[in-house]
Order: sequence, then C-alpha cells, then structure tokens
Amino acid sequence: MSHILIFLTDFIQNNLQFVLLIAFLASVAEGVVIVSMVPGSTVVLLLGAFAARGVVPFSQLFFVVFLGATIGGMIGFWLGQKYGSKILRSQYVDEKYYFLAQDFIKQKGKIAIFLSRFISGLKEFAPFIAGSLSMNKTVFWIWNFISCFGWTVLFLGGGYFFGNDLESVSGIFKMIGFIAAIGFFSLGAIYYLQRDKIV
Repeated sequence: MSHILIFLTDFIQNNLQFVLLIAFLASVAEGVVIVSMVPGSTVVLLLGAFAARGVVPFSQLFFVVFLGATIGGMIGFWLGQKYGSKILRSQYVDEKYYFLAQDFIKQKGKIAIFLSRFISGLKEFAPFIAGSLSMNKTVFWIWNFISCFGWTVLFLGGGYFFGNDLESVSGIFKMIGFIAAIGFFSLGAIYYLQRDKIV
C-alpha cells in the first residue's frame, strides 16, 4: 500500500493542475445524467485524503470541487430543459431512477434538489428532471448551490478526516466504511421513497 501512496503522492505533486482539472470534471459529472457513470464522489473523497497529507492544497481543491459540482448541476438542469424527452429515450438512461427522481421532485420540490445530491442514483438525475419539469430557474440555482456546498463538505471533508490514517489498515477500513455508509444511506432513502409511494 505504501508504494501506491508514494506513487500517487509524487504524481499529484508533479501534476497538480491536471489533478485539479480531474477533480473539477469529476465533480461536474456528478450532476450530469449522461456522464453519471463517472465515480465523482470517490475521486473527491480520495483527493480529500491526499489534501490531509499536504499533497494538494485543500482550499484550491475545495474551490474546484464546489465549482464543478455547481456547474454540473446547472448543466444537468439546462439539458433537462432542452433535451429532456430525447435523453430519456437514450439507452444509457436507467428509467427506474429517472421516474424515481421525477416523482420525488414533483412531491418534495426544492428540498428534493438538496436531498437528492446525497443519494446515489438520484443526484445525477435530479437537475435534469428539474429542468424537464420547468422548475423555477432561480429556485433551482439557490438549492443547487446549497446542496453542492454540503456535498463538497461531506465528501472532501470525509476524505480529509481519514487522510492522515490512510497508510494503516484501520484507516483504509474507515474509508471503506464511510463509502459503505453513504451507499446504505442511499439505498435506505430509495426504499423509504418507494415505501411511501413516491414511486
């Protein structure tokens, strides 16, 4: 494990601008349904761990991740406004999550924009659905901004919190546990929405 960390540390230090670009693009992808297969949350979490080790400046990383997530949500919203029906018919879109997000936003409105950012499977669809449902643009921008800030704090902060312990087995398991907890939260939230007949 230490050899991998040394390699990644050297790579990040020698290619800082490129790594920040990757962090930005990964964060953008979190809010854009057509590139939702990109594991943006995991990338941000791992980079947060390296920020804790002083490999990458935390302030710069926070800025690009937050900016990327916010822009990604806005792109998703715009795509929903312009191409909602066409993208829905795409073979790359999982209709289960599309209709789940659609009903969630219809019933919960602006709070759905905030909550969906933290639910895997919904966060990629929520901006797109909001746009396709013609949600008020200002309302969406405000709640997208708030949710992206919270998401950045959670994942970047989570990685930062575990970062100094990354070389130990316990640190690795803590990181895995954090990811698993987010996954279980997402599954639980989806089950709750289905149980309450939101879908």
